[in-house]
Amino acid sequence: MKELNEIVTTKLTAMIDDGSIEKMIEERLESLMQDTIKSAMQSYSGFGKSLTKTIEDSIGISLNQVSFPEYNHFVAQLVQEKYGQALDQHAAPLLEQLLKDELSPVPAELHAKEVLKVIKECLEESTTAKLAKEIEVHWYQTGTSICMKIFYPDYPVE
Repeated sequence: MKELNEIVTTKLTAMIDDGSIEKMIEERLESLMQDTIKSAMQSYSGFGKSLTKTIEDSIGISLNQVSFPEYNHFVAQLVQEKYGQALDQHAAPLLEQLLKDELSPVPAELHAKEVLKVIKECLEESTTAKLAKEIEVHWYQTGTSICMKIFYPDYPVE
């Protein structure tokens, strides 16, 4: 038995010297702490049950305060907000260009051919009937401006 005691003592001494025992104790202690924390935080533990109840109560209160009209209003506001953002992002540059084209200053010179072309396009858009072959143009001067009056047979002027 003396040999067994000597072997064990020698092995323990060697393990103490090389730090093996400390390492084993450290690993076991770490494992014990992990298990303890895991156990304390599981859903069936006191802490877990308390946390679950608190969260359920909080969500329940929030859900109890929301009715379908409020939810619908919330969704409608969200859709309107996102639609507005999309318009700002994509439509604003196009609208800016359209306004620039439509509200640009009148050129210093206008040629009658261009004006008559625009008038023809407007008349074509506003009527489904076949256009008359001719329109009548009366020119007159007012101060420093030259004006024209357009007579179109399908739209009598009174």
